[in-house]
Amino acid sequence: MVHGSIEVDRLDGVLLFFSGLLDGQEYQNQEREKQFEYLAPNLTKARKDHAFPPDDTSSHREDLHNELSPGSVASRKPKVRKKDNSASSSGPSIPSSQEVIANFRELVEDFCGKAEIPDNADGDDWLSIALNDVKVLVNEITYVRSKGMLHEIPMDTLTCLLHVIDRQIRCSQGLSIDVRENPDAADAEHSVFSALESIHAALAIMTNPDMPKQLYREELIERIIDFSRHQIMDCMAASNPTFRALYKPAGNVTNDGDEDEDDMENGPASKKRRTASNLSARKSSANKVSASIYSAVQKLCLILGFLKELLTTVRLSDSCILQLAKTCFTTFLVDNMQLLQLKAIGVICMVFSSYTQHRSYLVDETLNLVRKLQFSKNAIRTYHLADEEQKQIQMITALLVHLVQFSANVPDSLKGTVNWSTIIDASVDANYPINCHEAATEACCLFWTNVLQRFTAAKSQDVSEAKGIIENLVQDLLTVLNLPEYPAAAPILEVLCVLLLQNAGLKSKDTSARCFAIDLLGGIASRLKRDSVICSKEKLWILQELTDAENDSSKILKNKCCVCLGGRDCMGAGSQENLQRDSVCPLCFCKQQLSVLQSYYELENKEKGKRASTAHKKKTAIPDEVTAVDTVQQILLNYLQEAGPQDDGNLFSRWFYLCMWYKEDISSQEKIIYYLARLKSKEILRDSGSGLALSRDWAKKICLALGQKNSFSRGFDKILSLLLASLRENSPVIRAKALRAVSSIVEADPEVLGDKRVQSAVEGRFCDSAISVREAALELVGRHIASHPDVGLKYIEKVAERIKDTGVSVRKRAIKIIRDLCASNPNADTSHAFVEIISRVNDEESSVQDLVCKTFYELWFDEPSGSHKHLVADGSSVPMEIATKTEQIVDMLRKMPNHQPLITIIKRSLTLEFLPQSSKAAGINSSMMTSLRKRCELICRRLLERILQVEEGADNETKIHTLPYVLVLQAFCIVDPTLCTPVTDPSQFVVTLQPYLKNKVDSKSTAQLLESIIFVIDAVIPLIRKPPQTVVEELEQDLKQMIVRHSFLTVVHACIK
Repeated sequence: MVHGSIEVDRLDGVLLFFSGLLDGQEYQNQEREKQFEYLAPNLTKARKDHAFPPDDTSSHREDLHNELSPGSVASRKPKVRKKDNSASSSGPSIPSSQEVIANFRELVEDFCGKAEIPDNADGDDWLSIALNDVKVLVNEITYVRSKGMLHEIPMDTLTCLLHVIDRQIRCSQGLSIDVRENPDAADAEHSVFSALESIHAALAIMTNPDMPKQLYREELIERIIDFSRHQIMDCMAASNPTFRALYKPAGNVTNDGDEDEDDMENGPASKKRRTASNLSARKSSANKVSASIYSAVQKLCLILGFLKELLTTVRLSDSCILQLAKTCFTTFLVDNMQLLQLKAIGVICMVFSSYTQHRSYLVDETLNLVRKLQFSKNAIRTYHLADEEQKQIQMITALLVHLVQFSANVPDSLKGTVNWSTIIDASVDANYPINCHEAATEACCLFWTNVLQRFTAAKSQDVSEAKGIIENLVQDLLTVLNLPEYPAAAPILEVLCVLLLQNAGLKSKDTSARCFAIDLLGGIASRLKRDSVICSKEKLWILQELTDAENDSSKILKNKCCVCLGGRDCMGAGSQENLQRDSVCPLCFCKQQLSVLQSYYELENKEKGKRASTAHKKKTAIPDEVTAVDTVQQILLNYLQEAGPQDDGNLFSRWFYLCMWYKEDISSQEKIIYYLARLKSKEILRDSGSGLALSRDWAKKICLALGQKNSFSRGFDKILSLLLASLRENSPVIRAKALRAVSSIVEADPEVLGDKRVQSAVEGRFCDSAISVREAALELVGRHIASHPDVGLKYIEKVAERIKDTGVSVRKRAIKIIRDLCASNPNADTSHAFVEIISRVNDEESSVQDLVCKTFYELWFDEPSGSHKHLVADGSSVPMEIATKTEQIVDMLRKMPNHQPLITIIKRSLTLEFLPQSSKAAGINSSMMTSLRKRCELICRRLLERILQVEEGADNETKIHTLPYVLVLQAFCIVDPTLCTPVTDPSQFVVTLQPYLKNKVDSKSTAQLLESIIFVIDAVIPLIRKPPQTVVEELEQDLKQMIVRHSFLTVVHACIK
């Protein structure tokens, strides 16, 4: 076909990586096989020895999967067979299927004969078969099952065997191996373990594929569940004294578990927790779990694994389902049964997935479980996260996350082994993934709505406990957020945020509920902002393309990388050892996978005549290229498929991801088959080899980057806006809470302070009616002044206004903020702020006075750390750092009505009066005083230089500019005139200033200038031992002339003096 040749040319050799792509796949019609025949490439496929590394984590889930799952049991050969083979002198022989079946039937007949059950016997006359005999039977069933021949066993043989097994279980009902529950536990041990092994045998038969439906007797299944339930209760009571006291009261040895739980549920949660707390203190040697209890728990774990398989094998009655679910929920009421709880999570999730009519019940039971759990700020976290060292969450949180992930039910056609024909024939509706996502959202809504309703309806003594439970749940969800195995964490938190933004939170009439909602939203929003900052700092090119808002998310990948063409860093693949010529990095490998799947999809459309109907919708030059987003998504799916445990949870996690991405893709409904194929691309393209291994760290980076594009992360702005709106609430308690929430967000990214919305809201709280809120608002800005001075400069004007605040703590905090800002940004224009600070030098609060003086001392007079020998470029002998400080003082004085506050500052700085009494008592360091005087002398010298520079380059109108320098010099001279008599030239200041007395301009500013100069000269001349005679004479003449001609009396008075 012409179209076929065009397609091959367009792929540019991508298909060549996938040799033998469809070898071994069987198609249901030969015509479709011919259509795809030319797509099979012929070149070398990617290396297979670089498969994704197996997950070697020590998490409980994988321990159970490897050690206790029915699949692992089925792989073990029975001990009987090993003995027979080892005894053979001619070596082991492989028996035929007829021999295996015949041997099994013979074993079953012998087993049933040992039961010796008369036809007219009552239940009491039934004999319990020896435990070893039951184990031999289990081994034989396991062996036949591993051979795939269990379904070939005659129906009558299996029916008879299950009938005997049923009676074995009935013989042991009511017995307990708990020594504190049953004094004859040692005698009952044989019967109980025989019954447990019998259940193992029965479930191994019933969970085998293709078994006759007649075997699944409801009465037997109910008895299995009931017996397992009672044994689980006994084991829990034996291993946990608290559980025994609450559920198995003394004196009621044979009590029914349902009644016990009903009694427990009737009491208030706080009372139960207090009872549990009291009972936990009663420790004794009897608390040690016996070996028999431990063995029983191991067997019960195995049984729960088989029951999970049974749920997918046959449709059970509602009574069985509810009984099984209730049993599993009970396991969470003790803390030392983690293995059993993990198996229970699997069963509950499978019920949630397969029996949708019971989802509300399961959510209610989860809520009841939350209510029963003991509250603690440091909740017991025993669910180990895969490949996450030192990271654990509560079992209840793990249950919630898995329930939500299992609410998005994988299509039945995709649960087994699939090929391209399976995908085509799946007949999955285009809206199905969206419906799955909506089902997950509905489950989240149901859970959080009930949790928040119970919180608002809780009694006062239970409110703190309810808060703690919710906070622990949120903390756990934030822990697993953006981890590859837990995609449901984001939707669960998103639903919680939506509810908290509505009547259950910020719009609630209850102030405490609103405050609690603000706390939660602040913590969640800060995490979102922190993740965003981390992702923005990621240097990998592909992740930058994903998170850059300015880039088109559909950007096409360029076909090169360091592994393939030596171009770019592809997720650490280039650093791996033993790279070969045909090695493929994860990025290119997934791009090639998707290119092939996309080609199949296009050909399928063509076959069905859909090409014409979809062509007009695509206007791009390259309509079917693989985008960057799709490729990175597929990397994550492949990582989970290769590195994760091969169980239902892994499959549902991948499907949950696809449902979320499908919902976000506006064109997804046009390519439902393409999305379904992505779920199991490795199976469909099973001969395509594999790319280089992707590390766990890179998988988490990909999760983080993809997470920035989901609706949960996009909701950050909405949360921030409503938190800022809460800053305007009437209640000061709510305003303070909202301010702390915003503060937590700013901690994650101080650049948020630069947002105009945030700036306006925070500055509004500077004038809050509550002192605590004003101080908190200032504290929020002050914490980030040093690290982000550019942000601080936007707030400095409003902060300076708070220096006049009525609250002492507010005034002091404002002063400290400006001090920190000036220290971090010495060149900033802070003269207005300095004026506000110096205005408090005579504050009624002495601590504020000391802080003002200390601030200016540190800014101007304290010797800075490091070397500052760089001189001013205008030929001055004064260091640049001193010149800068001098200009700050002058700029401040220009905005002041008089220089009296400055005089106070200089005086107290030179005497160090602001130091605490403890420092003064210890004695002031003489070197510090020497350094202080030297800096003051340098400032005075710089002032004199600036007076000359301004005068030389100015006309009469700019005399005003000279005045501030003279006023500052006068201030120093008032405090200590010796600062203006340098040792090298004591008369320098007099000689330099004396010519200014000849100024004949008669104005107020000139009069002030002359008055200040006269004061300086008058203060300095007495300190000069031998002033120049010519200068003295000329000075006398100038003074006489000013007395005669000057119209301002202040000048005349100064001359006469």
